[in-house]
Amino acid sequence: MQARIYIAVPVRDRKKVCALCLPTMRDTKASMDFLVLYNDGSTEFDNGFLWQFGDQIRSSEHVGIQEQRRQHLRHFWEQRHAYTHLYFSDSDMIMDLGWRQQALGLQADHNGALVGLYNTVAHTRMVGNIARDEPEENFICQKFAPGCSYLLTHEHVGRIMPVIDTLNHFDWMIPSLLGHHCIISRTSYCDHIGLGGERHPAGAGPDEGDRCSNPTPYLVEKRREIMALLST
Repeated sequence: MQARIYIAVPVRDRKKVCALCLPTMRDTKASMDFLVLYNDGSTEFDNGFLWQFGDQIRSSEHVGIQEQRRQHLRHFWEQRHAYTHLYFSDSDMIMDLGWRQQALGLQADHNGALVGLYNTVAHTRMVGNIARDEPEENFICQKFAPGCSYLLTHEHVGRIMPVIDTLNHFDWMIPSLLGHHCIISRTSYCDHIGLGGERHPAGAGPDEGDRCSNPTPYLVEKRREIMALLST
């Protein structure tokens, strides 16, 4: 069956960042994918602004990121016959042109495992986090992994659904909830603008800015462009 991905993105304000990052999601998804923007009571813009980026807009009244993630899972599960995968992203994420092919390829190569495309120095230094470090293209996160870049299958979502209402910060717990490792791409195919961008400069702080590690050339150039625009 041809892959069709339900791409779920929580949004709240930060209009300038959204205007620069959301086009990378719109422009890199496949035509059969479905990009849903979850507007959580934004005051800087209305849904009309978001329609230029997404295939569907869903609204809530400032329920918070965790409840939005729960909504992503519920809505995907209600329509699971129409989609093969659920992908979590964030509104301040930039996506490389090859993210989709890389994510699906890693998952196929690792028997349908959970996949992430975003890694940082902080993630790789977590004590006991790396189960196995593969030399060429990916490593295996044993406990925690970036909650903003998961590619989930029907099987993954079905196993998570029974507990999502009982746990806080469940998105960071997904690898342990599934009882197996998360395959993280050695090369980052997405990058987080907010962390290590607006919040503090790259290289500052214990997480070294939380910049993605080993980004693609496209991400390096795109991030430079976006950060220049945000500073004006």
